[in-house]
Amino acid sequence: MLTILNLIVWPLTILGYIIYNLYNKNRKLERIVINQNTFINQILSTFKDINRAVEQIDSKIWVQSDPELLSLFDSVKEIQTKISDFIENE
Repeated sequence: MLTILNLIVWPLTILGYIIYNLYNKNRKLERIVINQNTFINQILSTFKDINRAVEQIDSKIWVQSDPELLSLFDSVKEIQTKISDFIENE
């Protein structure tokens, strides 16, 4: 009788530990995914703000009067294009 009880209790204990361990790992991974999703949404919001700011600067005429500033702004516009492409793909 004791042997039969041991044959039942040990596998149930091991199975219980496996389920408990997997459940804890799943909860941790869900928290990581939620944190990453929040971070990505904040980055996208920042990209959108940067995109709006670059568009506002682009509409100003004074940028074109200085060649060095124009060169810098052309580089910023390239970055802005890549940001816009990234935002549209999301």
